[in-house]
Amino acid sequence: MRNLLQFLILVGIFFAATSVAESILIFATNYDAKLTVSDSVNHAQSRVKVRNGSTVPVEFQRHRVDITIVEASATEYQASISIYEKTERKWYLINTKSLSFVGSYGAPAVYEWSVGEISLDVAIVVSIASQ
Repeated sequence: MRNLLQFLILVGIFFAATSVAESILIFATNYDAKLTVSDSVNHAQSRVKVRNGSTVPVEFQRHRVDITIVEASATEYQASISIYEKTERKWYLINTKSLSFVGSYGAPAVYEWSVGEISLDVAIVVSIASQ
């Protein structure tokens, strides 16, 4: 009887772990980011996979753009963007207002932002890679 109980507990743990692993939402992301600060133009493009709620860091020499992607619905995601500047050894947030937009899975989205001598252009496609 004790062995049967242990077996049932192990089976329950296995199925719980399997369902948690299957429920992790992973996005396939293609992005093209251009950050202009004064006369300095920084450009990066890449393909990455990222988990739901995780951040894609796009790092340049003295600046970094973080793109956090979160599931908004079954057909849409929300992207939040933070822009940082590095002075000495620390990163400081440049944008004081939240930068975010909602896009549809599989459809290209373009986001543009500027204030003063800083501008950001991001073209992105987000698809569901697996769940």
